Amino acid sequence: MARHALLLAFVVAKLFAQGLPSVKGNDVWVTKSIKWARAPRDYNPNLSSGSATVLYFRPDGRFGMMHCRLNRGPNYLVVSYGDGQVVFEGTWKAQRTGIAVRYRRVTASVSRVPPEQFPGPEETALVINAPMNELRFAKGTFVPVGDRLHATELDPEFFKFQEPGSR
Repeated sequence: MARHALLLAFVVAKLFAQGLPSVKGNDVWVTKSIKWARAPRDYNPNLSSGSATVLYFRPDGRFGMMHCRLNRGPNYLVVSYGDGQVVFEGTWKAQRTGIAVRYRRVTASVSRVPPEQFPGPEETALVINAPMNELRFAKGTFVPVGDRLHATELDPEFFKFQEPGSR
């Protein structure tokens, strides 16, 4: 047990030495530049919503990504259930140059014409460390959500995380 803890400490120290943001598992990252639109004052003066992409790094090496709409209030940030979502699942692995991700589209709440085949083709990418504890991925910049959007709100509701090869 102590050996595993020492090995884990070494790996984490190595990642920090390389300047990678903390992706220690259960970390949720969200689009940095969300264009927030305020709800009508008579409906809810404290509510704003905006389109975003959420990245989710599980401690077991599984990766989730969701294009969705977020609702923001004074003390909360939640995924809007009433709007469309596109969900991707895959795996992640820390590397010297960033975080390697492999993923595929697994579901979309709005159907396309012609219909899409699920799961979609596998894609690979490298998530790059950026200054100020940010990640760069797929032409976007992401910041950690912290305590505003909890991983428990995303798992397992949105991400089913079936065993690899079970699809």
